[in-house]
Amino acid sequence: MGSVGFAVRDSAGTVRYSNLTEANSYEAYVGLSKDISLNLSASDISAYKRVGNDLHVVLANGETLVLKGYYVEIQAGEKQLYLSENGQLMEVELEDAASGVLDADYASVAVGEKWSAYDQLVFLDVERVEPVVAPLIAPALSGLGAAVGIGGAAVVGSTILGGGGGGSGQPVTPTVDDADLDRIVGGTADADVTITGTGAPGSEVTVDIGGQTVTTTVADDGTWSATFAQGDMPADGVYAAVVTVVDPQGNSFTLDGPSVDIDLTAPVIDVQDGTQSTGDLVNGDDYSAGAVISGTGEAGATVEVSIAGVTQTTTVGDDGTWSVTYAAGELAEGEYSSEVTITTTDARGNVTVVSDTLVVDTVAPAAAVQAVETDDVINAAERSDGVTINGTGEPGATVSVELQGATYSTTVADDGSWSVNFAAGDIPSGTYESTMTITTTDAAGNSASSSHTVQVDTENAVAIASGQAGGDDILNAAEAGSAVAITGTGEPGSSVEVTVAGVTRSATVDDNGNWSAVFEAGSLPAGEYDTTVSVVSTDAAGNTATASSSLRVDTIAGQVALSSQPIEIDDTINAVERDGGVDISGTATPGMTVTVGLGTATQQVVSDAAGNWSVTFAAADVPTGNATLPVTASITDAAGNSASASDTVNLDTLVENFATSGALIEGDDVINAGERADGVTLTGTVEPGSTVSVQMGAVTHAATVDGAGNWSVDFAATDIPTGTYNAPITVTATDAAGNVSVLNDSVAVDTDVDNLAIATDQTADDIINAAELAAGVTLTGTVEPGAVVQVTVEGVTQTADVDVNGNWSVTYAAGSLPEGTYEATATVSATDLAGNTETLQDTFQVDTEVDTPDVDSVTFSGQDVRRFSTENSADDYLVNTLESNGAVGDPNYVQTSDPVFGTEFTFASPVSDGTHLVISSSDAAGNSSGTLLVLEDNATNAGTVENTGLAGFDISALNLEYAEDTDLSLSEAQILAMSGTSDELTVHGGADDTLNVSGAIKTGDTRDIDGQTYDVYTVGDSGATLIVEQDINVII
Repeated sequence: MGSVGFAVRDSAGTVRYSNLTEANSYEAYVGLSKDISLNLSASDISAYKRVGNDLHVVLANGETLVLKGYYVEIQAGEKQLYLSENGQLMEVELEDAASGVLDADYASVAVGEKWSAYDQLVFLDVERVEPVVAPLIAPALSGLGAAVGIGGAAVVGSTILGGGGGGSGQPVTPTVDDADLDRIVGGTADADVTITGTGAPGSEVTVDIGGQTVTTTVADDGTWSATFAQGDMPADGVYAAVVTVVDPQGNSFTLDGPSVDIDLTAPVIDVQDGTQSTGDLVNGDDYSAGAVISGTGEAGATVEVSIAGVTQTTTVGDDGTWSVTYAAGELAEGEYSSEVTITTTDARGNVTVVSDTLVVDTVAPAAAVQAVETDDVINAAERSDGVTINGTGEPGATVSVELQGATYSTTVADDGSWSVNFAAGDIPSGTYESTMTITTTDAAGNSASSSHTVQVDTENAVAIASGQAGGDDILNAAEAGSAVAITGTGEPGSSVEVTVAGVTRSATVDDNGNWSAVFEAGSLPAGEYDTTVSVVSTDAAGNTATASSSLRVDTIAGQVALSSQPIEIDDTINAVERDGGVDISGTATPGMTVTVGLGTATQQVVSDAAGNWSVTFAAADVPTGNATLPVTASITDAAGNSASASDTVNLDTLVENFATSGALIEGDDVINAGERADGVTLTGTVEPGSTVSVQMGAVTHAATVDGAGNWSVDFAATDIPTGTYNAPITVTATDAAGNVSVLNDSVAVDTDVDNLAIATDQTADDIINAAELAAGVTLTGTVEPGAVVQVTVEGVTQTADVDVNGNWSVTYAAGSLPEGTYEATATVSATDLAGNTETLQDTFQVDTEVDTPDVDSVTFSGQDVRRFSTENSADDYLVNTLESNGAVGDPNYVQTSDPVFGTEFTFASPVSDGTHLVISSSDAAGNSSGTLLVLEDNATNAGTVENTGLAGFDISALNLEYAEDTDLSLSEAQILAMSGTSDELTVHGGADDTLNVSGAIKTGDTRDIDGQTYDVYTVGDSGATLIVEQDINVII
């Protein structure tokens, strides 16, 4: 074997050249290379294989080149393999696979252009080799030599292995692609077989498979392909393909082709058991055990049996048999036929489909039994002549009936009817329940059993209970006068006919075996006689039984009567008569015991020989009240017959309906002054015809009683003393029967408001100043507990709080009373719980006004302040210094007053420049007001309105006239904080002063102060007012 030249280029573009020879085992490491070019053509290569990370290039002569590390990843991306010969370059695209033989595609690469990127990878024929300029060391290839062409020249070609390539003139050895890869034909495999390979262009290629041949020619690209269609295949079997190649020079090559496995025959399938074709069906037992379909087929083939959408799959055994089982529930029950589709597939995938029919009959035959002896009851008469059992069923089915151990069978007739006969001896006599079992079997072998219950009743009994008619077998008048029940026992459900003295009534024996025949009142003849009770019973089965007993009838009683004379002369018992006892008399059958009743009380007496009787009821036996009492007299003879007489008597021991009015007197049971003045009327009710007298306190008046029993009486104001007390009330009534009744009550009299007063001094000095008015004014006093107190001051009325001890208080909040200097009157009005009203008044002084100091002049000593004066001279003054740091000082000064020049303040030591002054005035009422005299030019908020030292003063004015170019900002909160109780701030100044006021509204109103005009502003929503001299610049 010769050598194969190759070139490699790394990711940096460096190219190295060498040869693969036997000396290096035809191996080269290319793990760090980007491009690899082999001096070969496509026809020189029979296969590419991946082995781990190595690429094996199998040559047509059988040798293998190994490019080790070909599949080692590098940063530059995937490697690229090229083939180059005779100045041409082919790019090789290999199949992306993890191992094994790889498919390859080839694409020509253009290298004709000058300075092509591929020039260094191109191999030329030896005749066109350019001179070698210098060797290039390639250490990465373990010392393999290389040569580099000049300019665009390519690498010198190496000697070609074996034959082919490089223009050596040797014949091209043909190849068969994938000769070791078996070809499968039939079933799911391809129907055609294609065999390919390589060879010298123009060579004739003949492929033989089992005697069938296909001839083709090698194309110009050195490849060939031969296809066997399905119709060109030999019979089923496994064949080795033989390839014969004759090249254009006449050289002949015989090559081994792949193995071809042919199986185009569909498998055979046959059903042997379980379907209609085999004469089988599925009955109920088969269905429960599992329906089985079986047959024969090709060993190893799969069999799918589908019935009504349910498929079972199995495999034909080695003995050629198969079977499937449909478990209970997989197929529907009933009577029907369903198509069976059987599909068999052999190992190659050839398929055979046959159809059959599955017959299903899982329905057991029904057998119905008609009512035995029409009512499912066998009585004695029916048993004696034998019993026939009738029913219906499936024609042709057999029916077996078992009753009381005896069994008879028959066949259902074509019309669906059947019957069996049981003799009298088959059915024991007595009363019991018996269950017969009916078993029926159809032609398919399905069997069903059912049961039917009959009653056997050949017995009956009846009896009459002893002690009829109240337990003594004697029917008296009272018993005959109501329903009479004759009772006894018998078989439950039996009908009973009862006859007494020719009168018959019916009854039915209940579930407990008892019966009762009712003879309605008066249905049996009256008198005194003996008679027989006769009873005939018929049970539900028609069996009969009889019974009889004796009965005595006695319905005649004696006589009894009440005296016709009125009780207590007028048939009315009053209280006095009740207390003396009440006599009642009458007549009765001589010697009879008479029971006499008055109301709920009773007494017994025996009538004398003449038939007279009399009893007395003591007071304890007679109730009190007004009512009508029943009066009775009764006798009872030995047979229990009774006679009675009745009457009534009036009872009147009370004055009826006697009461005072349910309404409260004067609406609340309290008589106040106004109600007393109008007079008081008391009312009530009494028994009509009665007289009524009423005493209230010490005064008694007779009431007027109308026909309906309503009474009323009037008491004048003079009858009712004034004051606060309880007046007793006594009402006495006497009714027409002479009964007397008394009612006691009382009423409260309250005509005064007690303890109403107001505190003498509302403050310590009874003068309310501005601070006290701003803090809220509280008035206090006393009153009767529970009273309502209203206080009115300056037209403002408020309701006071009254505690449980009668102390009252009311507070007038800040702003509810006007400011100023005046005398105020408090009017206090109290209304007590009784509705009495009383009013009192008190006066107190209000003084909320004080003059704000007005600085008239300031005397400077240099920049310091020596003296200042005010216009006013009537109030007390206090002067303080105010430093920018908030410190407040008490300077020494001499105060002098003059009616013309006002008040002057001369400091013992001048007040230094930058120190402000606070001048405060106060009056006798305790009101105070101050002026902040600003003495620093260019003053701002920091040392003035925001000075912490102002917290101890009520500042009503700012004087900016003695400081130049002040610039202050004011807010509602600042105005309210500085001004104290007045909520008003006046600012004096000039055109060089500026005020910035947030939330201010110019009202349009003005004020005149010392001949100067001031504008009025409202600031915010809490009542702050700002009064500013018009010369001052105001910015809102």
